[in-house]
Amino acid sequence: MIVASLEHDGVQQLLLSVQVDTLPAPPYATHTSETTQPVVPTPRALICVQHMASAAVASGCVTVREWEVSMSQRAAALADRFHQAREEFIRTIDGCTTDQLQTQCHGEQCSIAALASHVAGVHALGADLVRTAAAGEPLPTLTIDDINAMNAEQFTRDANRPKEDILRDLRTHGDAAEQVVRQLSDAELDQTGYLPLLGRELTTAQIIESVVIGDVEGHLGSITEATQPRA
Repeated sequence: MIVASLEHDGVQQLLLSVQVDTLPAPPYATHTSETTQPVVPTPRALICVQHMASAAVASGCVTVREWEVSMSQRAAALADRFHQAREEFIRTIDGCTTDQLQTQCHGEQCSIAALASHVAGVHALGADLVRTAAAGEPLPTLTIDDINAMNAEQFTRDANRPKEDILRDLRTHGDAAEQVVRQLSDAELDQTGYLPLLGRELTTAQIIESVVIGDVEGHLGSITEATQPRA
């Protein structure tokens, strides 16, 4: 789905679905009118399209249909939760000294530097998992032994990773994951899939809460505990 946003009286609303001719109409949209006129941004309308569509709109090569589209408030709420959690995580890591980054986290048995790098990696992996779940495709068949082996290798590799590299990945991968979550429809959030790792079916929304958000919140607790002064 390629979405355009209309800003009216300071309130941004998703009102237009800008589609290249071959793209299907969103199943949840209500059709109101159709025009072949190119999109021309005005002071009251800011057209925001993604990837190649932005160039197509700018050149007037896109057929535009006008739709009333309501963004999933559930997806927005989940994206906001993730944003708040990862911003707090970034502030915590940014505030760590070089020595503190080498502090061991008791539960995970790795350095703060390694654990923060792990969280950045899960941002990327989580985004892929969410895309897969939302599309109704089979979820990865990883086992807990696979996860433990990958974590052990990564913890060793990133034990002394520089803070600037960690922060870069946290921001880059976090921004991308947040965008994936924010663009989901209610139907995609409710899509279910069997996750072998947990041995049960989960909705996309549950995967976002348990993996994308839960990983940040859980490990932040470990890092906060590790950096507390010892009594």
